[in-house]
Amino acid sequence: MQNTDYFKKLQNCIICSVNNKRVVIEENGREFIIENFDCKKLEKVRVDGCLITSGIKCDYSVIVDRNSQDLNSVYLIELKGSDAKHGYKQLLQTYNFFISNFQFTSMHLRIVFTKDSKPQLKSPAEKMISKLVAEKKITFKKKSGDMTEKI
Repeated sequence: MQNTDYFKKLQNCIICSVNNKRVVIEENGREFIIENFDCKKLEKVRVDGCLITSGIKCDYSVIVDRNSQDLNSVYLIELKGSDAKHGYKQLLQTYNFFISNFQFTSMHLRIVFTKDSKPQLKSPAEKMISKLVAEKKITFKKKSGDMTEKI
């Protein structure tokens, strides 16, 4: 079910709306690059501090080809320094926020970090993300260094 209050708030958190062939999102010395060769409409949304102002949340969202009824394809993006474990929590909490407040066709979680500490055991958030991937509810990618995504 679409939450109209959050849908209105989302409008105010859009940093840019473009159909460029290349869009770069950067923070913490990390870059998430979107190659948009079909020139789809992309909306870059500031999640942390705008759409979600309290609690754990990711940095940005990119919405692909949004219409008035739903968000279509959504990318949740976390650009981390070195604490990838906390980044999984941020993505999972933001995912839960989106499924509670918006309608969308597909969800893609992405984390870009400087260094992965490679813990022996997966964190509970990482296990839950793996479960969502297995159930085909989301896609998930992580990468040390910059990440490029073709859409």
